[in-house]
Amino acid sequence: MASLYITSTAPAAGKTAIAIGLGRWLQSKNKKVGYFKPVSAAARPGAADPDAEFAREALGLQEPATALSAVSAQGLGKDAAEQIRMAYAAVSKGRDVTVVEGLSEASVASAEVARLVGAKVVLVVRYSADLTAEQVASAAAYFKGSLLGVVLNAVPVSRVSPVHDNLAA
Repeated sequence: MASLYITSTAPAAGKTAIAIGLGRWLQSKNKKVGYFKPVSAAARPGAADPDAEFAREALGLQEPATALSAVSAQGLGKDAAEQIRMAYAAVSKGRDVTVVEGLSEASVASAEVARLVGAKVVLVVRYSADLTAEQVASAAAYFKGSLLGVVLNAVPVSRVSPVHDNLAA
């Protein structure tokens, strides 16, 4: 069983869209796909995460949305790592691939969550005019050894070639 951890450098970078897109593509290749969001943004512990609800519907998953996340960002405690491991084991059982929608930050904490679930990492970076290759490399460094790639999201069509040339240099 494989696990893909989708993380980003900031909120609203497109993690959910990338996660669902990858999940649906994998399903089109006849893979049994699961979804997991280790740290929920739900308003209160025990409530369903809005992204998990969307993923459940978009991927046609049978589990209740509340089962697709482990801990609430408001309720992080010392046993969070064990809760994440246990919840991940439950949602990934019988799946070929589990898409894990991670934290909205490239950080030690995000890298630790990816390690807890044994995932390879896809880093989503939202385009901005002042984005540099050094910033992308700095964010990617947290995931050394497990980084599959970087998705530069929301690049205006008129900027695709210059951005490519800048980041490839």
